[in-house]
Amino acid sequence: MPGGWPRSVLRPVRPEVGIRQPSLYEYFDSKNALYDAMFADGNRRLVERLDAVTFSSKPRDALKQWLAAFTTFAGEDPARYQLLFQRPIPGFAPSPESYALAEDVLSRAVTLMRAAGVTGQGDIDCIVAMTAGLTEAQLSNSPAILRPDGAEHRDTDVPSHQSGGPDERHSNPASCPGLR
Repeated sequence: MPGGWPRSVLRPVRPEVGIRQPSLYEYFDSKNALYDAMFADGNRRLVERLDAVTFSSKPRDALKQWLAAFTTFAGEDPARYQLLFQRPIPGFAPSPESYALAEDVLSRAVTLMRAAGVTGQGDIDCIVAMTAGLTEAQLSNSPAILRPDGAEHRDTDVPSHQSGGPDERHSNPASCPGLR
């Protein structure tokens, strides 16, 4: 893309907030400060979305609901998803204050995973990686179409240590060996 990701994201920001590009620098010291504010705002919006969900009392169902809210959030604004979960801007790293918001989002997911019986760090990492990969595939192939059948959340159907055996709905339980 000519000019890269940063230019493409700033173009729609200017009219949305009703200012021209030079005016942005009256509010932000640099482009990275603007990106940091966008990163923090995106994570705050994700936290608000998650806070609006009434989670099931069943741990696995609650985890699936969390993943559904996350995936829906990602699909609504792929550019925001890139900023929050990839590093598309060379030289940009979120400030510690902004990154703390992202850590809060992840800790909520980890809490739900542990409640669902996924306790090993490798297993948690595996579910995080599968969720990221499935979200990426969805955004790459059909960003405007979220899966109504919930298939993008099937990664939570892998058996936990508490379940006592393989889940017949999971096609490859060996994908996270510690979950068998």
